[in-house]
Amino acid sequence: MTKRSAAITELENQLRDMISPNGGLLGIRWVGRYVELMRETANSDGKDYLLKVLFNTSQTEQALLSRFIQLNGIEILNNWLNEHSISSEQNDNQIIHSCLSCLNKLTLNIELLDKTQIGKTVQKLAKHPDASIQAKANTIVSKWKKMATEKEDSSKPSKIKPRPIAQKKIKTPEVFNTLDKQEEVYIPQSPLPDLIEIMPNNQYQLTESTSSTKKIVRYFNTLYELRLIVIDGLIKIALKKLNTFGELMNPMLNAHY
Repeated sequence: MTKRSAAITELENQLRDMISPNGGLLGIRWVGRYVELMRETANSDGKDYLLKVLFNTSQTEQALLSRFIQLNGIEILNNWLNEHSISSEQNDNQIIHSCLSCLNKLTLNIELLDKTQIGKTVQKLAKHPDASIQAKANTIVSKWKKMATEKEDSSKPSKIKPRPIAQKKIKTPEVFNTLDKQEEVYIPQSPLPDLIEIMPNNQYQLTESTSSTKKIVRYFNTLYELRLIVIDGLIKIALKKLNTFGELMNPMLNAHY
């Protein structure tokens, strides 16, 4: 008991100006000295006292806690866990509990867990003979696994669904030159009705009468009239030439006979 009191009294004297009323570190400027004391302390009583100082440091002092991590404080905690997990003495279990409590308080990233191997150390403690140490270690491991999963999900590229390509509606108008004026007519997609030839004017007429189909009929009728004009003109020219030929041949035939 005297030895324990002497170790703690010595640390209290060295940390007198560094400790706040609640028992935690008072400011960031004392973190370096605190880490040095952790490296110099070898007995369990002194380690337990220093761990309580770290645990009592307010979590709002993020700059102070980050400085502790920066000065390799996690490596010291990892060494203490490995050292005291070999034995199952009460003092050793107390050091393990205090180290785990401090680790649960600190904010560590995945890179630091891999670099310091603290993740593997705590995972081994999840199978420690002491049930309370198992429970505390499992809680920390679950917390770190969740952090790793969230980081992995955030690093995955988000899937963007491709936008469908808008198809333009294309109209294909057909323009017919009618007798009256040039009009734009849209050909219906359904088949055209049957055409019936009607005498005596030889004009075509539709069985169904609509605004679009009437224009088509007028177009065909116009073509028919043009055809008659061309054919009649050719016939008249041919007859005229035959008449001229006949007039030339008549004198010759009369003279012969």
